[in-house]
Amino acid sequence: MKKIMMILICLTVIVGALVIKDVGGKNNDKNKDKQVGLNIVHANYSYNVKSLTDTVKFMDCIFVGKVKSIDGYCYEAPIVVDGKSGEEVVYDTYTNYEIEVLSILKGNIQRGTTICVKKRGGLERDGKSILIMENDVLPDVGEKYLFMALKQEDGSLLLSGEASNISLNKYKDVKKILER
Repeated sequence: MKKIMMILICLTVIVGALVIKDVGGKNNDKNKDKQVGLNIVHANYSYNVKSLTDTVKFMDCIFVGKVKSIDGYCYEAPIVVDGKSGEEVVYDTYTNYEIEVLSILKGNIQRGTTICVKKRGGLERDGKSILIMENDVLPDVGEKYLFMALKQEDGSLLLSGEASNISLNKYKDVKKILER
């Protein structure tokens, strides 16, 4: 119970300090100078994302990590929709990240290891826009975040939606609390 309270206090401080959100991915050299649009997707959650208690209970892994690299994008669940110029295929877009685990607050992952995670959002298949979940942020390479992930059936970790990654580099006081 004490550990959950500490996690809740840390998350409260982090979320309270989070004022400015920006879209990440700026370190992807392939798209560095390319102008792309932004597609924001509304999401419905099976838990209250505004409640830190609900979020901590719902997530399988909560950890602090540093983004080492973006390992590309994957596109799943294609569906055909009526577009501006006829039928087009749209996909669920994900970005694959390599993350160094610095500390673990919840879950069964090893500190000091580098893990692969999948994040909902990223450069869409046509390369013309970035998809991002409403009120979400895509992590930047080299930055440290508090990650809150869901374990998938295949054992992989998924970051998706609000508060699934919260930047620590901008908030040194929060970082000090988490390093205790």
